[in-house]
Amino acid sequence: MTFTSFHYEAPLPALGTEVLTVILENLSIVMTFAFSQEALAKYYGEHYHGRFKFLERAFFDAPHQRAIRACIELAVMYRALDDIQNITARREEESFGDLYNGDEPPKPLRLRDLVNKIIHAQRIEWDFSKDIKEPLIVCYAAPNQAGFGWTKAEIRVTGLAEACSGLAC
Repeated sequence: MTFTSFHYEAPLPALGTEVLTVILENLSIVMTFAFSQEALAKYYGEHYHGRFKFLERAFFDAPHQRAIRACIELAVMYRALDDIQNITARREEESFGDLYNGDEPPKPLRLRDLVNKIIHAQRIEWDFSKDIKEPLIVCYAAPNQAGFGWTKAEIRVTGLAEACSGLAC
């Protein structure tokens, strides 16, 4: 009987194979937050009349903050993985949202820019106003980003999911 050995090298040695798990878990948090807001607001409005500070924090504030943290963690892990595997080079023509620079017309948001804008944002907000089926993650540039040609990035939540769809688990 012959035994062969197989050596698997993790995409990011310090994290081992966990990098994809971290991205997956954070994408799950982002998607759950984005697509639960309408139902939570409806439930809250139908069942609680008046102001219930603790419930507002539990239903809206805490999930909002956790979703922002998940976006940042996902972006950092994706960026690190991209530095090793050059994922964005294979998806250069795809757009995942819109990139704004002052009053100029928006440009397509490319994958590498998507993760960079989340990482370098001064502020991250959610926009559910245009279409509840296509919420946006809105990243606003920090003052030190002025030289990088952007003031705001609007990331389609489904675009973020599409960006992760090609990763192998």
